[in-house]
Amino acid sequence: MAAPDIDAQVMEIGSAIGRRLDEIAQQVASSVRTNVEFYKDTRVVSADELVSSSKENIRFLFTGLSAGAGFDTSPAETTGTNRAAAGVPLPVVMDAFRVASHHLWDEMIEQAGEHPSIGRDALLRATALLWQAQDVYTDAMTAAYRRQAMQQALEDETERSALTEALLQARITDDRSLWEVAQLLRIPQKGPYVVIAAQCPSVGKQALPGIHAMLRSIDIFSAWRLLPDFQVGIAHTPTDTERAALKELLARIATNRIGVSPAYDDLADTAQALRYARVAVNAQPGEPGMVTVFDDSILAVAAVSAPEVSAKLADLVLGSFGDLSTDEKSVLFDTFRTWVDNDGSIPDTAAQLYCHPNTVRYRLHRIEERTGRSLSVPTQLAELCLAFEVHQTHW
Repeated sequence: MAAPDIDAQVMEIGSAIGRRLDEIAQQVASSVRTNVEFYKDTRVVSADELVSSSKENIRFLFTGLSAGAGFDTSPAETTGTNRAAAGVPLPVVMDAFRVASHHLWDEMIEQAGEHPSIGRDALLRATALLWQAQDVYTDAMTAAYRRQAMQQALEDETERSALTEALLQARITDDRSLWEVAQLLRIPQKGPYVVIAAQCPSVGKQALPGIHAMLRSIDIFSAWRLLPDFQVGIAHTPTDTERAALKELLARIATNRIGVSPAYDDLADTAQALRYARVAVNAQPGEPGMVTVFDDSILAVAAVSAPEVSAKLADLVLGSFGDLSTDEKSVLFDTFRTWVDNDGSIPDTAAQLYCHPNTVRYRLHRIEERTGRSLSVPTQLAELCLAFEVHQTHW
């Protein structure tokens, strides 16, 4: 059979289906509803919308067959865009396309059987064109779906970032607004929360890439905002378990200094918590690492909270060591800090410094003499601890 005859028969198949477009569209929509579980619920994609999109896709598909022209993929792109906007998962949409294509193939077989003039070669050609069209349509739908999904993700992230910043800057105070913000940020509406401030490695570069997903993987809800010098976040930590997990994760991934605020219950207090977190960033952590938790490092935080006052206090307490050599002063200061780190235990301090306990006692006594403050008087010991903390932070 000559090629022109086959082409004419293929176009006849397309025309025959086109004449039954409304009926076939209803059948395709029904088949999708029956065979794709997600579409059984009409709240996301209504019955009318499913029939309409089926009709448009079939129309342009078989117009291509009947006219012998290329396939117009614009309906598939519209479907992909609309389904992404509605939140229909991409695999579900692809399943719907698969079900629709198989139903249309059955229709082609039926039409060919009802028209004796349509031969086997024409049916094979039409079948090949149908599966080719399915590939082209699916690719076009998928590309449009992903473009829309990416755009929505960017818009959602922009909105979440703006809402997070509004909380951090105390621009939201109304209780209802706070409740709505919590919903939009997808964080629980009741605390406790903490604020995290992480120093950026450079201006505008994230300090904690992927932190939202990492926290979500350990059941911690959070919202983040990138500022020029800090990446800041609000994390929901309802129990000590979540708070410990948060600290452990931050300690594991930190590459720059990170401060964590005290826990708080009311989202309206977020701006104040941010101030505490930023103070904690500049404090010397109580243990090795880059993460400082405000309420675990009270002395360190106090040492940086009012720099000018703290520096003056340290000078008043430790100024009497000015006439000592650097090495001699360093020995005394290291002994005091080691003694504090060992909870005032002389034997443990001596063991850590590789010296005799009496040597530790002698050095501590020299500190008492120089400063005029006794280690056995709580208020005077507190002054010494704070002064040494300030010295360690600033010098």
